[in-house]
Amino acid sequence: MMKNMGHPRLFCLPLIGLGLLVSGYLLARTFALMADHHPDMIDICSKLFGSNCDSVLLSPTSWYLGIPLAGWGLVYYVSLASLVIMAWTLGDAFERQATLAGLVMSVVGLGGSLWLTVLLVGGGSPFCAMCLMIHLTNVLLVPAMKHLTGQSVQTLLASMGAAVSHLFSRDFAGSVEARWKVVAFVTVGLVAIVTHQWVYVESALRKAASGPTESRQEIVAAYLAEPLQEIPIRSTDARLGSDKAAVRVVVFSSFQCPGCQQLAQEFDGWIERHGKYMQIIYKHYPLGKACNSELTVDQHPQGCDAACAAIAAGRQGKFWPFHDAIYGSNDALNEQLIQSSARQADLDLERFEADRRESSTLANVKSDIELGNRLKLEGTPAIYIDGRRVRSLSITAFDVLIHHQLDASAP
Repeated sequence: MMKNMGHPRLFCLPLIGLGLLVSGYLLARTFALMADHHPDMIDICSKLFGSNCDSVLLSPTSWYLGIPLAGWGLVYYVSLASLVIMAWTLGDAFERQATLAGLVMSVVGLGGSLWLTVLLVGGGSPFCAMCLMIHLTNVLLVPAMKHLTGQSVQTLLASMGAAVSHLFSRDFAGSVEARWKVVAFVTVGLVAIVTHQWVYVESALRKAASGPTESRQEIVAAYLAEPLQEIPIRSTDARLGSDKAAVRVVVFSSFQCPGCQQLAQEFDGWIERHGKYMQIIYKHYPLGKACNSELTVDQHPQGCDAACAAIAAGRQGKFWPFHDAIYGSNDALNEQLIQSSARQADLDLERFEADRRESSTLANVKSDIELGNRLKLEGTPAIYIDGRRVRSLSITAFDVLIHHQLDASAP
């Protein structure tokens, strides 16, 4: 006779629901990272724990048999939920077998979680707080599922043995009730297969859409192969983030560079994800002959004027509003856009005009250009993280390197 299962179910189902939610989020985050769309997605890891889970999601160790581990977690929790719900709805005819199968599944899931936790804590895999949440859920699920069966350990072992013996007996083959139990288990299996196939197809489609990608190890290796450069920072340089940040990102940019415009749109996402740990320093490197004398081709004829205008805006404490107004416009860069951006940034226009035409303003631009020339920049945008050049400008590479530097700077 089964015991009253009401209260144990009320404990099991929330745990399974939590596992579903966390696995589903981590899978969605993985897909977003692969598509470089994650700035539009809330980084729950950072919000809850102050640390990012993206490194582990990008790691090759987070994929197994063609799908992310978060996808396997989704398959596991969907299957477990199906068993518990069917045990609940079908009643005594299926409850004992379903809860016993659920217990066996939870024990297998716990074994996998313990192994992954060893890798996570031992440094064999990047750290992920939300992954640990799933592993803790699996630890709690085993006693919850055991309580759901309403049987002692000895009785459970005896029930497993009896179930295996009954499975191969003639009575089982001829029993209508047994056939319905097989149908119920097959239904759970089909739910698991459909979930797995959905995850597998979605993973394959996103891999194909993202094209060849570097692994985390390749990104870090390429970064460490770059020479370490000394990049002086002036007190007047525009910056985002705290001066006490552990990681410093220097961006050489030009207001007439389409790639720089695209990169500038990522700054808010960078700060949202890493603002507590990183600082962005803006350096001017317009490819315009008016201020960059080493150029043979005037690629950015308005770039020098825009750089001086941005410095003038910075003297009123409004570099970033002016920066956003310039880059946020789809109009061609010219004097009209500079003036409209100054008004949009709510600048004192008279002071703005005086400051942008001061010789010291142009000297600041030329100082950045000389630094860029010493670094042998071939164009813009150019990014340095803690003094090393970042050749790959993908969002994924940037996030990987930020976390690599945070790990390297940790005591």
